[in-house]
Amino acid sequence: MRLIAFSLLLAIIKQGYAQQKPHDSPYQFNWKHEIAIATSTIVYLGGGAALDLTRKGLTPAQIGSLDASSVNRFDRRAINFRSDRGTLVSDILLGTSFVLPAGVLAFKRCRADALIIGLMWIEVAGITLGTTEFAKALVLRNRPFVYNTSVNINDKLNRDARMSFFSGHTSAAAAFSFFGAKVFSDYSDNRTHKILVWTGAIILPGVVGYLRVRGGKHFPTDVIAGYAIGAAVGYLVPFLHKRKPIVEGMTVAPYSSGRRDIGVYIRYRL
Repeated sequence: MRLIAFSLLLAIIKQGYAQQKPHDSPYQFNWKHEIAIATSTIVYLGGGAALDLTRKGLTPAQIGSLDASSVNRFDRRAINFRSDRGTLVSDILLGTSFVLPAGVLAFKRCRADALIIGLMWIEVAGITLGTTEFAKALVLRNRPFVYNTSVNINDKLNRDARMSFFSGHTSAAAAFSFFGAKVFSDYSDNRTHKILVWTGAIILPGVVGYLRVRGGKHFPTDVIAGYAIGAAVGYLVPFLHKRKPIVEGMTVAPYSSGRRDIGVYIRYRL
């Protein structure tokens, strides 16, 4: 059902874009390639989720044999952290980062490319979440609270207690924040606004990562890895869709405004 819904969404996006007139957009799309990428992303994400479901939680005997000294010194400090409030706030900030890219639609130029931006957002989400699922299921790293003797053993028996590496909250927050900042930068010419947007994009996932550590959900290295991977995906997806200049100041891109009206859009900025 999810695959059918996703395919319908892609079809609607493609049809809507085909009916748009060419305009001053920083992005170019090859729809055959985009559909192939989106399909691969679905398979990738589904594979990671399926692998995750095959993993089992720790047994009481395994939990009893765990030794906190086996955790490297840099990460060990996180073992005694436990904050339900920090975990809740990190959930709220993750939700905020999830919708942040929609903020660019407040600008007229961005609204004209809403379908393109939406498809890139789907690619960012799928790649980030798929990579996170695969990493968690393959590494099976115990969360810090599993080593904390004051935590109820029932919490430690859950399969999710073994999904510490890497931080999915941090990777997702970084991916959506950097994606939104990159898209904004590609449309805006205001240097001050770009600095403010990028500052927020850098800080938000850092705060999410800090709260995940303080909540006892992740080690510092989980957060660092998640931040790096999410930021890379969020930045590179729009970067790879940018129009490439033929000569300095000139961009060329294909366009279609109907089934019979196709051509090449050429723009030159003095």
